[in-house]
Amino acid sequence: MRLDRQFVIRAASPSDAASLSDFASQQFRATYSADTPAPDLEAYISENFTAEKQSEEITHSGSDVLIAAIGEKIVGFAHVEFQAGLTPSAFLNRIYVEQSWKGKAVGSALLAEVVGKARGLGAERIKLTVYEKNARAVAFYKKAGFSVIGTEVFPVGEDRQTDLVMERLLVQLPR
Repeated sequence: MRLDRQFVIRAASPSDAASLSDFASQQFRATYSADTPAPDLEAYISENFTAEKQSEEITHSGSDVLIAAIGEKIVGFAHVEFQAGLTPSAFLNRIYVEQSWKGKAVGSALLAEVVGKARGLGAERIKLTVYEKNARAVAFYKKAGFSVIGTEVFPVGEDRQTDLVMERLLVQLPR
């Protein structure tokens, strides 16, 4: 079955850092401002979504940043980190989709790319964390085969939030 879509997915380049910084900041505000005090929200954004930080993530050899775009307009992105070792794995640091593009297969397409890359690198599993109050994201990940395996505290400025730790196995493990 052919899936026609208006957006393309491509690897981010260092020249995308400033646009990605703006996009991530906007999406973080849109998603978390109702549950997070404004000073804490802004502290988190100023620490994690600078153009310099995005450039570091884009150029880091152990990670991939993928952009879903229509022309030059970013409508979504994913950042995944790969860990080698005895049990190779991946950590999905984030998938952000522009509000008006949610429900239009952007997140699913980004996740499919991440899973493909992880499998290609021999990863046995993908883990992620997601804010427990982000019901839409939790449902998205569950539908994609992730299971809740625990919780952890996620600091947003001084605000301590609870994230669900989720995991999806990519290979059949021996019993």
